Amino acid sequence: MNRPIDQEARTTAWQCFHENVAVTAGAGTGKTRVLVDRQLAWVLAQAWTQDRWNTASDVVTSIVAITFTEKAAGEMADRVTRSLRRIAGLEEAGLEEREALYVDALTEQIAEHWDLPIETIQTRAAQLVQQAHRLEVSTIHAFAANVLRRFPLAANVRPDFQIDADNRLQKNILLEQLTKTVKTALRASQPDQMVRILTAVDMSELTQLALAWLNSDFDGTLIVGI
Repeated sequence: MNRPIDQEARTTAWQCFHENVAVTAGAGTGKTRVLVDRQLAWVLAQAWTQDRWNTASDVVTSIVAITFTEKAAGEMADRVTRSLRRIAGLEEAGLEEREALYVDALTEQIAEHWDLPIETIQTRAAQLVQQAHRLEVSTIHAFAANVLRRFPLAANVRPDFQIDADNRLQKNILLEQLTKTVKTALRASQPDQMVRILTAVDMSELTQLALAWLNSDFDGTLIVGI
């Protein structure tokens, strides 16, 4: 396996926990690998040096990994879990040979850096595999939503709220309310104003107008001449 020219910096990035570390690199250069290694180093070694985390159940929830996309979050969680299974000596068909050899070497480096017997790391890995479903690897918005759901009263939100990432829910709710408003106005004793509006714009345009108004992006263009 070829050694990257910046291997020393990569190793520092996953071993250093006494100060903040920032990694800047282009796409496909191994940033996710470094994050996975750092998370493994924490749950297998560093976290256990803290008095407040003494069990795998405590350790697994003591770290959070946040990324930008669901795909990246899923990939990272899978790689951490597969690596833990490999270290624990469990059968793991999802690891390619090159990846398996890398995890083996990483395990030895963790043992050496934290002065731990390999057997201790293997035992911890086996315990962590049982808790792997509790690993916090998520997108920024999913992490924020999880925090809000844990403390809905403090955040003043409903605990069953939904994330409307593409504004689809907002648009559907707005369209439903607009439809009710239009029907009510047309049934009123003087529907002339609503008739003039519907003559100038259809329901689709009216929905866009309302969304723009709601999102503070309204310039009045759609109602010129009404």
